[in-house]
Amino acid sequence: MISERPSVERRVLSALKATPARVPVVLGPCGSGRTSLLLHLRHTVGANRCQYVDVEQIATTPEGFLQALSLHSP
Repeated sequence: MISERPSVERRVLSALKATPARVPVVLGPCGSGRTSLLLHLRHTVGANRCQYVDVEQIATTPEGFLQALSLHSP
């Protein structure tokens, strides 16, 4: 189940639509709904226009972070 967080969703979408576009960073403790929110936004915006990278799982070094972004970029 996806938690409804319309104000956070609006802020993230606003950052993406800004000129120049900004890269939103979503922070919060475990269980706060970050992953659900971001996956919902990816579905809303379209997977070909955004990406979701779980930095903690795949980017344990700066090089790994760059590789993850490069491999998963639309």
